[in-house]
This record gives sequence, structure tokens and C-alpha cells, in this order.
Amino acid sequence: MNLVLATSINSMNSINSIGPANSTDPYERHHPNERHHPNDTRRRRRRTNACSLVTNSDLITLHVLDADNLIGDPTTEDPDWVRLVQQFYVEVTGFESGPHTRMVLGTGCNGSHVLVVQSTWSGPARFVRRPGPDGADFALIEAIDEEISTGRIGRVFIGSGDGRFADPVRALVREGVPVTVVSRPGALSYDLRRAARGNVLYVPDLTRGV
Repeated sequence: MNLVLATSINSMNSINSIGPANSTDPYERHHPNERHHPNDTRRRRRRTNACSLVTNSDLITLHVLDADNLIGDPTTEDPDWVRLVQQFYVEVTGFESGPHTRMVLGTGCNGSHVLVVQSTWSGPARFVRRPGPDGADFALIEAIDEEISTGRIGRVFIGSGDGRFADPVRALVREGVPVTVVSRPGALSYDLRRAARGNVLYVPDLTRGV
């Protein structure tokens, strides 16, 4: 397992070390026929806090993870797979537990799979799930609304490539909240990528053998 982890992390570092001198984006390798929309920009807006009493030192970084999408298999019961995905996520985002970090983790309702994810994922997290098509997505979007309404969210990471999150991301960007999407390269929706204005980090896709 240690060899797999080391190999996977090297792969992860490689796909996230692309700089201006090399414009080959992992997304574009999986979607070679898509063009950039002429209105795509990387402008950043300064955020106006919802509550004037909240200072920058009080702001929280919110991590919202669509576990099934990020893992790549909504049925897996392999705890090592779940641990690797968490390791990748922590490495690329620099995630650290603390008073200024909050995580919401969403899954479907496959009982044994959910049990493995919730018992394996380490660190404090709020778990949400909902039955039905895209149930986890809707539960996570509601959680985003709840968290943003506190006026204390200063930055958001979306751990999913699902296009269902494109509209919420656009709304956050309009409000001046910095958003970064974390996805498997082949699972990233073009609409979500545009909504995030290219602010995307990639984790290796274990469904493709890393």
C-alpha cells in the first residue's frame, strides 16, 4: 500500500505542477474538442462580508466534498481507496483541521458504502446524504447556502467535478467569495470549470489506475 501511495502522490504532484510555460491542462487532455468561452476570465472580486462585525481573522474556509464523485465509485467498500482520496485532497488543497476550517462531506444512500466512507474519513466533518438522483448534490448545495448565510465564510473549496455545482459556484464568485474546484481530470464538467474561472486543482483518478 505504501508503494501505491507514493506512486499516486507523485502522479498527483505532476498533474498540479503545470505552470504558464506549459499550457497543457489535464482537463483539456480529457476534453480536447472544447473551446474556452470568450468571457472566461480570472478576475477576482473583493468580497463584502455579509456581517460588518466579522473580521478577516474570523473568516472560515469551507470545504464541500461530493465524496462519491471525488472517489469515483459510489459503491466502493474499500477503506484504502477512501484513505487515498482523502490523502490526495489534503495534499492538493493544504487542508488543515482547525477553528477556521469547516468540512461538509456528502454521499448517496448506499448503506455499506456510506458506512465505509464515514468511518474511514479522518478528522471532523459534517456528513450529509439524501436519497434519489443527485441527492447528495442537493444536500451539499443546501449546506453551502446555510454556511454562507452565517457571513463567516471567506473561501470555498468544492470537491467535485459535477456540473450541478456550477450555479452555486457562479453565485459565490458574484459575491466575491474565492472558489477553488477540486476534481478528477476526466470527471470535471466544462460548465463547472468555467464557473470557477479556471481555479481548479486535480486529484488522480483511481478508477483509471492512477
